[in-house]
Amino acid sequence: KKTAPAGPSGGLRANYGSSGHANVAGNVVYQKGKLTAVADAGWRQDPQKLQIDTTGSTFDPASGQFDTRAQHELTTAPLQQWNGHLGAQYQLTPKTQLIADARYNAVSLSRYDDYAFLTARPDGAPLAAYVRDGSNTIAQDVAIGQLMLRHQFAGQGQNDIVAFFNHTQTNARTESPSTNFFTVPPPPFTVYKDQLAHVR
Repeated sequence: KKTAPAGPSGGLRANYGSSGHANVAGNVVYQKGKLTAVADAGWRQDPQKLQIDTTGSTFDPASGQFDTRAQHELTTAPLQQWNGHLGAQYQLTPKTQLIADARYNAVSLSRYDDYAFLTARPDGAPLAAYVRDGSNTIAQDVAIGQLMLRHQFAGQGQNDIVAFFNHTQTNARTESPSTNFFTVPPPPFTVYKDQLAHVR
């Protein structure tokens, strides 16, 4: 590896795919005298598409016949991730360093549902039918901060003393709003529900 020159330096990279996959990231390094500072960040997206079609039959004890049943579900789930990092190192003396470091990482998965359900009699007349328009979001982020003071004593071997402070915080959230529109049996009606959970 080449040693970073004095002053600022960095890089940027990005990729994009025809199916919606994409990522971008960059980094910056600054060095002057006893100070070295670094920063980097990135983002990526990985779409996930899923279609489920289920057909079958269920026995109706009232008529003694089999009723047909069909389910159709179309889901798109874009997975996104973010990360960032800030760091600095200062050489207080030839044997003493002060180091600060902060990191952040977040992941989000949002799934959108388009769901249809139908149960029909053998003659094709619908017995139960509804459609659901909803989503499910799962998100989590982690933040980490650290401050370290390192001193190396004279002599052979690893003779370091380290004092540090570390703090980590994690947040997690899930949300599932949905709307169900029932068309059979009549009269048509709509049911809305939402579930939210947040953990810190």
